[in-house]
Amino acid sequence: MRPFILILCAISLLSLLFSSKIDQAEKLHGSANFTKYISAGRASQVKATPRVNTDTADLKKSGWYNSVIKNIDESEYYFRSDEKNNVYVTPNRKNNLRFTYSENGFTVGPRLRANDDWKIDFQLDRKQIGSGVWYIKNNTAEYVTDNITVQYINNEKGMRQNFIVKSPLSSTNDLKVNFNVQTQLRQILQNNRIRFINKANEVALNYEGLQVWDANGKPLEASIGQNGENDYSINVNTLGATYPVTIDPLSTGSVTVLEYNQAGSSMGKSVASAGDVNGDGYSDVLVGAPKYDNGQTDEGVVFVYYGSASGIGATANVTLEPNQAGAGFGNSVSTAGDVNGDGYSDVVVGANFYANGQSQEGATFIYHGSASGLTNTPAVMLESNQVGAQLGTSVACAGDVNADGFSDIVAGGINFFNGQSQEGGAWIFKGSATGISDCRSNESMGLAYSLRHRCNAGHHSFDDASRPA
Repeated sequence: MRPFILILCAISLLSLLFSSKIDQAEKLHGSANFTKYISAGRASQVKATPRVNTDTADLKKSGWYNSVIKNIDESEYYFRSDEKNNVYVTPNRKNNLRFTYSENGFTVGPRLRANDDWKIDFQLDRKQIGSGVWYIKNNTAEYVTDNITVQYINNEKGMRQNFIVKSPLSSTNDLKVNFNVQTQLRQILQNNRIRFINKANEVALNYEGLQVWDANGKPLEASIGQNGENDYSINVNTLGATYPVTIDPLSTGSVTVLEYNQAGSSMGKSVASAGDVNGDGYSDVLVGAPKYDNGQTDEGVVFVYYGSASGIGATANVTLEPNQAGAGFGNSVSTAGDVNGDGYSDVVVGANFYANGQSQEGATFIYHGSASGLTNTPAVMLESNQVGAQLGTSVACAGDVNADGFSDIVAGGINFFNGQSQEGGAWIFKGSATGISDCRSNESMGLAYSLRHRCNAGHHSFDDASRPA
């Protein structure tokens, strides 16, 4: 009987995971698309299984679970048929774009339109391309004709349009593939990139990344030319080339969407500039996810993204975490300025439910920048030492409040008590050549005590601390 019970428990556990992920997938992709990914019979079985409260932390670390999540995420970029309009469509979450494909070319617009509603039609030269047949597999579609195969590959990098030219289209060594653009957006062609500018003077789409090679993998010289207001061509020097020749431009959005695909993580609860934490001349970005699980439930994390000449990448360079369940780390984030005067920006993170002797006292963590950026080890942790004070509810750079050349920070504790219940408090911590220090080693009553007393003995004074009325 016992083995039978264990089997039932295992089935319930697997069902919970599938059921949760199916709900997510159906919201993102639509149930019709999801049936391509998982059999209808299994989907039906999962939906009929009762939900149970089960600790799935170990299973989430398994290769099986990670494989399922990866397959679901990838399936969002798959082609699906819109039979009513006789077209194919793909969303592109990372670039916030949505594409529609037909034998005439493709149309692109924002995936989430919000206040920026635009459309661009890229129309092929039908006489040059010819009539063909569609072949679809996952995130790749091919429109195959006798002259050219037009291939579309949709992934996190953007939507790549390949022209695979099977044989010369003329008697010269100049290969030219023509296309026309119809849009209300302003168009700028520069350095083999077409930028499409919206009414807010922002880049809505880039048509760029042109690469060309022949059947032997030999790179070929190529450029994008403008032949009229809306007429363009990709021009390739095919001298000495072996056909077929592949022409490979990429359509990307100007927006980088940052996400980590964990249900309930509250990523984006807090966001801020980190300043330049690694001194490379580019500003960096902080994104808080106070309910993220990475070994501990709802411990929270902060994702740090380094800037570069190409902007912010979709993958975090550093992940900061407290390794304490329920800490709410990342509820607030901010640049701290340069608290120790070493020339690198530092950051401050609030964890308003952190406990270190007192339940939900909260804590504020300071991380120093360096030539290599941030590490996951804080330079200092500041606590309230009062039950329920929730220090770290808010954090910010305070500038240089005493004009000593070092940046200072301010942190709020929304439920701090000092005579009135839940009156709240805010504290300013001063920078120095060694950064910001915690005076608790010299004042047994800790941060609450520092509201009325000075903490000297080689450490910073907390007497600048103030409480809002």
